[in-house]
Amino acid sequence: MGALANQIKSKIKKGFSQKDGVLIPFDKDSEHKWKTGIFDDLMKKNTKHYVEELFEICGFKFEGERYILPDFSAPEVDIDKSKKIIALNPEKNESCVKK
Repeated sequence: MGALANQIKSKIKKGFSQKDGVLIPFDKDSEHKWKTGIFDDLMKKNTKHYVEELFEICGFKFEGERYILPDFSAPEVDIDKSKKIIALNPEKNESCVKK
């Protein structure tokens, strides 16, 4: 992500860059998210919603804007149950109630 952003010519860059193989923020707007991604103590104290953090990275203030998403239905997936299955659950849980 950061390496690609470094190759793009632009007067203004938001988000994250990469220097010597290390992800770093382009500017102050990205520092909060960068720090909460590195330091567990700051992440646990963080009360900002993920969408609020994304707005801040872009230099905007989140004011409760609604999501505008197209209709979506999950595709049918044929699973070979003779093999081990590993599944990820992206839903929020009690350990991450503020997200």
